[in-house]
Amino acid sequence: MKKENIIILSVVVLGYAFLFFKIDSLQRSIANAQKPMVNSNGKIIYPYLEREVKNTITKNARAMQKCFNVYIQTKPEVTIGQIRAEWFITEGGEVENAEIIQSVFTDKTFLSCIIDAIGGWQFPPPDKRTYVEHTFRFQDQQSFEEDQKNRGKNILENLNE
Repeated sequence: MKKENIIILSVVVLGYAFLFFKIDSLQRSIANAQKPMVNSNGKIIYPYLEREVKNTITKNARAMQKCFNVYIQTKPEVTIGQIRAEWFITEGGEVENAEIIQSVFTDKTFLSCIIDAIGGWQFPPPDKRTYVEHTFRFQDQQSFEEDQKNRGKNILENLNE
């Protein structure tokens, strides 16, 4: 066998070995991401929910805000509150069975918009079907500005004490 062929064969074998190692390492890290951990406060947390799910929710917050902005334009009586929703994330990362489990809002159009928004999200694929429950908080601009003023006052009062 020529020296050049041996070198090429060696490079190919090393390349396969490297890829095998990388794939194995990635599979182990995905499996570990699903294992529960205990944080410094003694609370059990699931890394996949704490990282990938929270990041995806944050990235899609604008869709939720659009639903709320349309709702606010109808001049509703309730302009501040929260919605608790639940859904499953399939092994492919799609949302399945999204529904509202608690809400101070009763407007069906608004609640349908929220469910439709959640249903369109794509999550990083978990290693198994994963249950998610999340609380979304909403408030109109006026309430938000009042909260910010009050927080500022509280900070100043605490500094002056």
